[in-house]
Amino acid sequence: MYRVVIVDDEEPVLNSFEFIFEKHVIDFTICGKARNGNDAIKIVKDLIPDLVFMDIEMPGINGLDVIKQLQLWVPKTLFILSTAYERFDIAQKAITTGVFDYLVKPVSKNQILQELDKVRLELDKRNEFEKLKNESLKQVIEQNNEKDENFLNSIIWNSISENNWLDAKERNNIQYDSGSIIIIETLSNINDLLRVKTYKEISQKIKFRYTSLSTISGDKLIILISTDSNKTRINDYVNRVLSEINSITFHLGQGEIYNFIELNKSYKEALFSLDNEISCYNSNDLLNIYNELIFSSKEHGLMVFEEYWKWVFTNNNFEVAKGIMISLFTLLMFKIEKERIDIAEEIIPIDSIEKWKKWSLDAIDKFYLLLNNDKLATMPKPLKIALNYIKDNFADSLQLSSVAEICSVSSSHLSRLFTEHLGTKFIDYLNVYRIERATELLKNSNLSIKEAAFSVGYNDPNYFSRIYRKYMGVSPSEID
Repeated sequence: MYRVVIVDDEEPVLNSFEFIFEKHVIDFTICGKARNGNDAIKIVKDLIPDLVFMDIEMPGINGLDVIKQLQLWVPKTLFILSTAYERFDIAQKAITTGVFDYLVKPVSKNQILQELDKVRLELDKRNEFEKLKNESLKQVIEQNNEKDENFLNSIIWNSISENNWLDAKERNNIQYDSGSIIIIETLSNINDLLRVKTYKEISQKIKFRYTSLSTISGDKLIILISTDSNKTRINDYVNRVLSEINSITFHLGQGEIYNFIELNKSYKEALFSLDNEISCYNSNDLLNIYNELIFSSKEHGLMVFEEYWKWVFTNNNFEVAKGIMISLFTLLMFKIEKERIDIAEEIIPIDSIEKWKKWSLDAIDKFYLLLNNDKLATMPKPLKIALNYIKDNFADSLQLSSVAEICSVSSSHLSRLFTEHLGTKFIDYLNVYRIERATELLKNSNLSIKEAAFSVGYNDPNYFSRIYRKYMGVSPSEID
């Protein structure tokens, strides 16, 4: 049913329209009437009808001026003008204003019915076009969603190509060539419909802040956030979004920020972080266990690893604990690009804690050997000198320029060596090394945070706390 507003300053004309519509019209209904231009503007804005019969000569604003104002508000509404005089200049104005038709009073019943037939055809045609356009748009959206889902799956299965990325980047107006993977899982006992609805709500809220792609995989929501900024800000925002959803508990895993070709690393880190968060290991931010094993010395790494696996096997049944360790070793071997090793095949047959202890000590020892060999094989002499100098002098005031001078190279050259061979900046490497030493002091001595900060080269304890949280995800006061 199409809705119609009649505008005329003569009451008999309004009554005549009403009678004709009531007795002879099926597909149209009068939803409003007005006797002057000001009332017409208010009524049409409020009701947004499909059709308006508009008298030209009325008190106050005339019909043509009313239409000009209303077309900005109701661009899809059709207007039919009527006037008591057949004037060419008015007809011309009506055409330029974009009215549907122009009638000369008195208007008979048959004229009204003929006009309604023409209007019906026009409105039906418009509706059909809108329907086809919406269906076409829906199809395009579905196709794009499917492409985005396939793209995210290519990240999961580590089969992403440059063409995949460029296509996704153009399709979604992605700005950066890097990003972080987030995995969200509900712990609350909710049905599938509510889970899907909740995940869509989360995805939309994240899109308000970040350019992102998302897909639902099983009972998990996987999100790629395109960014080149610190992941801590992303994590804080996502946690804030999750906290706003009442009565549902979530677990969140997040990977580091990588270039698009290495996004599978971010996915694996997010999965590892999620798995370990669910196991409730709480001595530190759990992804830092992985980071500590990668970036710390072998001696420190062995201590962290032993503490971690003992906790895992103490607080989980044996099979679950083995699953967690499979995730950890898969990530470790992936880091040194030894994906050909089938970690699961080696861990699954282990059936006692004694066998696990023997296997794990051999495996972690082998990992550090491979990691060290990988680093040494390609490490230039100036970089080796720089690392040894940092090791011996990390508590002093170190600058890139001063260390570069020790290595007999320029600052820019040494900076490039850190980036190319260690995948990090000089200042980040120095901060991580200092923080590792500070963590050892906080865990194994009675030093205060202020004293630990001074011992590793930070003269401002507040700055030290900010740096510590940036790299470790927790404040130094949370270290046991």
